[in-house]
Amino acid sequence: MTEAWLAWDALRIDAPDGAELLSAEPFAAQREHVVLVGEVSAWFRLALGRARLARGAAWCLGRPLSEAVTGGWLGVALDRPGFDPSATVLDLLSLGARLAGHRPRAARQVAEAALAELGLARWRGQRLGAAGLSEHRALAALQASLPTPEGGPLALAVEAPFEGLGPEEAERHAALLMSLSRGRRLLWSCARPPTSGAPRALYERAQDVCWVREGTLSVTPPSAQLTRWRATVLERGAALERWLREAGQAVRLHRAPESPNGPAVLELYLPSGARPALLFEGSVATRAPIVELTAS
Repeated sequence: MTEAWLAWDALRIDAPDGAELLSAEPFAAQREHVVLVGEVSAWFRLALGRARLARGAAWCLGRPLSEAVTGGWLGVALDRPGFDPSATVLDLLSLGARLAGHRPRAARQVAEAALAELGLARWRGQRLGAAGLSEHRALAALQASLPTPEGGPLALAVEAPFEGLGPEEAERHAALLMSLSRGRRLLWSCARPPTSGAPRALYERAQDVCWVREGTLSVTPPSAQLTRWRATVLERGAALERWLREAGQAVRLHRAPESPNGPAVLELYLPSGARPALLFEGSVATRAPIVELTAS
């Protein structure tokens, strides 16, 4: 678990009354961008201390998940943040900066600077009650990303950023997430993978994807949506893995530790019915000969 910035073992997340909300298979993310697909609100509730860990453990940045949030190392943005409608945008962000550990005068300066950096200074006096869902989501993400005096947050977790938004709003929100996550790790969720535009591009940049299948969070997607392809290569597996990632594919490389330069197996998921032409193109480009290819 020490190498992964985000990890959990076999989890069960319960509501405060003991009702089971979500279970999860073991997972560890060594790379920076993670997407959770399906109904995963329980994960965000757990991170914020609003749900109970009935079994297992979860870590983020070397700390228990909830401590990463309270310590300011993981910023969390909910899809329905429930802001006070009478507060202004500057009030909201100033309060967020104070909760992040800044003194009142410094907190206001941090809030002003965050708005200015994103070209949103015109929002400062707007009442939250006059803002729509897209603006609330943007402000929740911005508040979660406000810097702490200790240099956090090092990671952001954003719940369902594109659900219920129109195409133009989703495009703007994807651009905002790309900006806010620069230099940070990023986790976000969606009910189903986006199909177009900047949200799809952001999804395709994800290096680890977990799916909810029958109430369990797993690295294995629903079989009705994707086909798993496994390619065995004689050599240069790491080069082919890099090539596929640069082409926008989420891929896993499995290789025996005692043979770092020997045969390796690459695993990736493609929409059911799609042919793995990209694998062959990458094999030629990287001189990584494929000797076996199977689908399941």
